[in-house]
Amino acid sequence: MNNPPKSHHYLPRHHLSRFSPNRGKPQVAVYDKQTSHTFTVSVVKTACENHLYTVSTGTDPVKKDSATVENTLGVIDSNGAHCLNSIESIEDIASDKQLNFIVYIASLILRTPYSIQRNIDMIQPIMQESFERALKFDRNLKDNLMGKLSFNEEEYQKLVEEYTSGSMTVIPNREAAMLINLQNIPKIAATLAKYSWVYLTCPDGTEFIACDNPAFICDPRTNQTENVGLAHPSGELTIPISKNICAVGKLSNSFTQEFRNASETEVNEINRRTAIAANRFIYSSEYSEEINKLASDMVGSCPVSKTEDLRTPNGSLVKVASVHYPVSGFKPLL
Repeated sequence: MNNPPKSHHYLPRHHLSRFSPNRGKPQVAVYDKQTSHTFTVSVVKTACENHLYTVSTGTDPVKKDSATVENTLGVIDSNGAHCLNSIESIEDIASDKQLNFIVYIASLILRTPYSIQRNIDMIQPIMQESFERALKFDRNLKDNLMGKLSFNEEEYQKLVEEYTSGSMTVIPNREAAMLINLQNIPKIAATLAKYSWVYLTCPDGTEFIACDNPAFICDPRTNQTENVGLAHPSGELTIPISKNICAVGKLSNSFTQEFRNASETEVNEINRRTAIAANRFIYSSEYSEEINKLASDMVGSCPVSKTEDLRTPNGSLVKVASVHYPVSGFKPLL
């Protein structure tokens, strides 16, 4: 019996290989925004993380399953690869394959370490506040905790004070956050099914780049810096498909697709968006000083989660999560 792989790719190898100059032995240049290091590596050894999709099994805390989620994503990846092959061949995705395409794009949005961490960052303050309120007002929780921890009333009130002051914090489970993200793939795919898609091919002498957060949504019409989601009426979603083609989507009434030649200015705009979106790593076919500078300029550019207090009509305060864009100045593509 073969051991299941422990190295899980959040950007599928077939996808990243499309940015390599040699698909027989695919390698890419990597730019690390965090350390400023650059290097060339096989696509087998990058855009991956050990046990990213490993989950607990049953009640045994030691026993882990590193295959089930990975295999499920493998089916999505295989179906998506056929769609990307069609796009690279300058052919429309067949109507019976369009669902495979949007599910694949939805998985790219939700499966990355960045997306999982953003989910954690958004729910942590809400969980913190919810647990603090439960500690104060939920009598059953109080009785259970006092019994399990053998606390008296004074000790329990000290626990409440520590949570209220922020000395103790609730830490969301990363595995649970990952599974919540993946369970939302059908919901995201339902929105993408209403997108119109333009596949932009780059002119000679130019190339698209990729990153570890491959799908990026922004509003180039108003350059809004808060809460630009997939259902935003003037949002544009960019997903570089290969070093030669980038898919650009926009909310519409139904799934449509067309091919168009991109200008050099549009290639630069898309590469800027990709560099902004990158949580840490940017990928290109070969090392480029221009891309290295772009990576250096975009340190800290990735959208971040924020949680703020909002006063309700009855006067109480609740936590509301939002996404903030540190960088703006986007130019429309569609």
